[in-house]
Amino acid sequence: MEPATLAAIAAFVGPIVALVGVLGSQLLTNQREDKRRNHERELKKLELEEKRNEQLRVERLDAYIELVQSTYTIDPHIDEYEGLAEPFAKIERMQDCSP
Repeated sequence: MEPATLAAIAAFVGPIVALVGVLGSQLLTNQREDKRRNHERELKKLELEEKRNEQLRVERLDAYIELVQSTYTIDPHIDEYEGLAEPFAKIERMQDCSP
């Protein structure tokens, strides 16, 4: 091959190699960003689930506290316990929501 032909081929190959390198780098960067976003989404999902579980735990404790307060003032000589229906209902709802 003549030197002019080799110079022309080198002139065309250089930018093509650079373009392939840039496209490959962009592809790898996009994949890495997708993985990072997916990871952040999973962490946020776990964080929200943990907050929900904590809120349910607090509500459950409040319901038990209300039940204990209601039963503390019960007169053992009375057959009807009108004040217990609501605390028991709250506790049952909390148990239905348990994770």
